[in-house]
Order: sequence, then structure tokens, then C-alpha cells
Amino acid sequence: MALTSGEVAPEACILTDVDAELIAKAVEGKSDVLKSKRIPPSLLSAEHIKDYVLATGLISPFYIGGKKPRLKKASYEGRVGSVAYTFEDGAIKVVPINDGKIRIKANSIVFVECDLNFRLPEYIALRFNLQIKHVHRGLLLGTGPIVDPAFWGKLCIPLHNLTSEDYYLGENEGLIWIEFTKTTSKVSEAEAAGVRPSTTDFWDIKKFILKAVEGNGDGKLVEIQSSINRVVVNAGQQAAEAKTTATAAKEVADKASTTAATADTKVNRIAFGAAIGGFIAIVAIAVGLVTLVVNQFSFYDTQHLIYKEYVAEASAKLEDVKKKNDDLELRLKAYDQSLENASKLNLTITNMQREIESIHEENSRLKEEFSQSMERSPELNKR
Repeated sequence: MALTSGEVAPEACILTDVDAELIAKAVEGKSDVLKSKRIPPSLLSAEHIKDYVLATGLISPFYIGGKKPRLKKASYEGRVGSVAYTFEDGAIKVVPINDGKIRIKANSIVFVECDLNFRLPEYIALRFNLQIKHVHRGLLLGTGPIVDPAFWGKLCIPLHNLTSEDYYLGENEGLIWIEFTKTTSKVSEAEAAGVRPSTTDFWDIKKFILKAVEGNGDGKLVEIQSSINRVVVNAGQQAAEAKTTATAAKEVADKASTTAATADTKVNRIAFGAAIGGFIAIVAIAVGLVTLVVNQFSFYDTQHLIYKEYVAEASAKLEDVKKKNDDLELRLKAYDQSLENASKLNLTITNMQREIESIHEENSRLKEEFSQSMERSPELNKR
């Protein structure tokens, strides 16, 4: 059916995965099947990408046309595949696809499958990068820049969400742009050098994840998790603990202040009562001292220097927590000063108690002298 002026041809699959596998096996290990076209070793343009895909089956399925064509001037679009995983608590976990979307949690790493199958000939290498719209929204593609010739399998795309918000990828949404480079290899059995990629025939991307977490020979698995989220969570917990400790310190300081005021009132009463005489009760104050230790935080440099602004966001949050802790420390110093004043008041009470005891002894002596004088009074009357 002929298209009208301005009408876009619908997207069409011109190479299925089944056909691509048959073609790739037929030309595997052979020299350049398009040698007659004399395409030089270089970055392939769109028409040469299409030629080599149809001649070697290097990627599949392969689509052309549509409102959002996958084939650009020098690259082809790889979209979100059917599975995604995280590695948490020492195990691979499936990321569910809900309402056609994959959720990448804030400050987390998710491994996403590319929808394409790759069967590269011995003389074509790939490079791929995350689509720029995802980069601008805060995603980081953590991977190497090249896929060697002779690689057969799936691509595992590690995505790091550096933002403080969850990110959603639509199923079948554009994910990466792939470049194709023809190398100088002659593909001769006698002259061939280099080994095939170690990840060849990784059709399940879980194999990539397991390979990555094997560790360094010490028997321990490598945790593939974002450090940013852990630092922020720990900072929040420590701030909460500091607040609790500060509250307890304030309660102790308030009690000490109240006790000191009560003691001051009692001392005044004792001082007035000493002029008349009598027995004076002894008053004592017990004051507890509280020390608050506020943890200081050390921020770790992240490995993603090109996105320092996102890491800076987490650092700013930690700095805010630190300022709050410093404020709590200043308040505690004020409480400590109140406790010190209470201690000085306690010393004053002790000194006054000693003076009261001295007055009491003087009263006793005067009473005794008065009694003795009264005993001598009859003898004076007789005289």
C-alpha cells in the first residue's frame, strides 16, 4: 500500500531472532561476508549497519521504520528487556515489572536486560552508552565501553539511580544506543589472535551478576549495593539517637535545677530559725552528671565523579545532620553549666550547715552557763 505525503512507514521487523541465529551460525568464523562492498574498518553508518545485520545476524530482532525509528545515522537503539534484578542481602532478587514499568529505587543499583540478542562476527565490535535523557534524569550506566568481536549472548546493563527519588523505566522503552565498529581483522585461521570474550553464551544476565559477586578469592561475596543510601540512613539513625540522649540530659538538668531551688529555700529557713534556737534539720542534694557524645560522620567518596552533584546532595543532607548535632552539643553544654551551678550551691549549703552547727554549739554553751547561774542564785539570795 502506497504512503501518502508526510506519512511515516510503520515499524517493521526485517530480521527475527530465529533467522538471525541461522545466519550467524552459517558465517561463524568466516572472513568478511561483505568484502565485495569494500567497507573500510571504521565506525559503521546506518546503511552498513543494516547490511551487516542482514548478512551476519549480529543483532536481533532488527526493526526499521516507525514514528521513533531504532536505527539512527550511526547507531541502533537497544530497549529494556523482559527481566531485571538487584543483588541484596547476598542474593539475586527479581525486580517485578508492574504496570509495564521497572522501578529503580532511589540510591540503588538495578541490573536490566537489553532486549537484543547479540551474535557478533570476528571483525565487528560494539560500544554502547545510556540514552542521554536517562543521564540527565540522574541514572548512571555502570559498564565497560566495548563488547569484543565474537561475543554471543545478552547484555546486562547495571543502572545506578543517583537521585533521592525512585525512577521508572517503561517496558520496551529505549535504554541504550549501540555503535558498530568494523575492525582490521582478516579472520584467518593461521593469523587469528586473541581469545573470545569470557562472557560468551551468557544468555541469562544472572550469570553476569554471579560473576561479578564471586569476590577476590577470600570466599566472600562482593556486595553490589549503593553506599549513598546506607550513609544517609545511618546518619538519620545517629541523629535520632543523639536527640534521645539530649532529651534525657535535659530532664536530668531540669531535675538538678529544681532540687537546687528547693535547697536554697530550706537554707533560708534554717538561717532565720538559728536566731531563735532549736534543732536544725540537715538538708542534702544529690546531683547527677550526664555526658553526651555526638558521633561525627565521615563521608565516602563515590566512584562516580562525573555525577558529583548527586553525591553532593547526599553530603548536604549529612552536613545538615552534623549541624543539628552541633546544636545539641551546645545545648548540653548549657545544661552542664546548670549542673555545675547546682554543685556550687551544694557546697554553699555544706558551709552553712557547718556554721549552723557552730551556732548550735554556742547556744548549748549559753544554756549551760545560764543553768549554772540559776543554780548559784539561792546562795546569793541567802546572803
